[in-house]
Amino acid sequence: MLELIPGPLIAIVATLIGVLLAADFLFRPGRAKQGAGPLVAAIAFIAVPGLVLTVGAERHIGMSKKTEFCLSCHEMHPHGATLLNAESLAGKHFANRYVPREQACYTCHTEYTMYGGMAAKLKGLQHLVVHYRGGITDPIKTYDPYSNRECLHCHEGAASFDEAIGHGDELESFRADKVSCLECHKPAHGVEAGDVTKAYGGEKQFELPKLESKDGAH
Repeated sequence: MLELIPGPLIAIVATLIGVLLAADFLFRPGRAKQGAGPLVAAIAFIAVPGLVLTVGAERHIGMSKKTEFCLSCHEMHPHGATLLNAESLAGKHFANRYVPREQACYTCHTEYTMYGGMAAKLKGLQHLVVHYRGGITDPIKTYDPYSNRECLHCHEGAASFDEAIGHGDELESFRADKVSCLECHKPAHGVEAGDVTKAYGGEKQFELPKLESKDGAH
C-alpha cells in the first residue's frame, strides 16, 4: 500500500504536520487541556512520530534487501562482480534468474527460518560495524558455515535437483548438513585473496551487474 506513495513524501508531510502541531502546543500549552486538545497532543507527540519512524523503517528495510545496497560498499565489489561470471555459483544463479536479480544477495544469504529475516538484519548491522571499524577479512568469510537449508529452500523438489546424479542418495545428508552443497558446487563467488583489500582501498574497479529498473528497461 505504502509503495504507491513516495516514502520521502509521506515522511515530509507527516513531519511538517507534527512540527506545526507540536509548535502550537509549545507556544500555547493551555490548549492541551481544552476540548480535543489531549487527543491532538497525542497525535502530535506520539502518533505522527510513530508514523514517521514506521514508514522510515519499512523503506530502509526494503532497501537493505536490494542487490545495489549490498554492493554499495567497496569491499563487496569483488563479490558483486562474480554475479557476471557464469563459472561461479553466484553467477549461474544470477545469469539464469534462479534468484531475483534485484534481491540476489539477500535471497541466498538470508536464513529461511521463522526469524531468518530478523537474523539477516542483525548480521547486516554487524557488517556495518566491521566496515566502519576497518576489520574486514580478506577474503571475506561468512560468520557461520553456509547451511544447505538455504539451497534446499528453492532446489529441493525441483526436477533438475531430483534428477541430478547423487542427489537422491544424499538428500538426508544434505538436510542434516553432513555433506555441504558447496563441496560439489563451487566456487560460490570465486573471489581471489587480495581483491577485497584492493577494493576497500579504492585501488581496483570492478564491473558490477546492471540491474533492471522498475519499468523493465535495461
